[in-house]
Amino acid sequence: MPVEAPHEPDVTPGATSGRARRAWSGAALAAAVLGMAFLIMVAVATPAQLTRVDGSLAAARAVLHGTRDRLHSTRSQVAATDGQADSVQHTLATDTYLLDLDQAQLAKSQGLTFVQGISVSELHICLVGVERALNQFALGDQSGASTTLAGMGDACQSAKAVGV
Repeated sequence: MPVEAPHEPDVTPGATSGRARRAWSGAALAAAVLGMAFLIMVAVATPAQLTRVDGSLAAARAVLHGTRDRLHSTRSQVAATDGQADSVQHTLATDTYLLDLDQAQLAKSQGLTFVQGISVSELHICLVGVERALNQFALGDQSGASTTLAGMGDACQSAKAVGV
């Protein structure tokens, strides 16, 4: 009878023992069970999360609609204000033009008043001189009256030149 050699485990490279295979199978099974548990947990948690997300989205949409409405209202107000500003600017330009015309008329009137004031002053000097000459004539001082009238010539001429 031949003697058999004691049975040695197979140690060829790449070969796995039954025990190692079982360990790997157990680990794979555990990973699969954990993965399934995770998927079940996600599947159960997802509707609740979706409900919260839907609520958040609805709130965000409401805020967005309100903001859009306020933006539309603000744009309308800006357009109305721009229209009013254009109207006020046109009115200001018209009023400025009319004011310039009034200022020119006032300057002309002031100039005429000044000239009339000078002419009134010159006329007054002329009349005082004529009155003095008449008094001199009345008193018989004809040479004094002639001298007085000759001295009033410039004042009387100035009053005549202005048109008074």
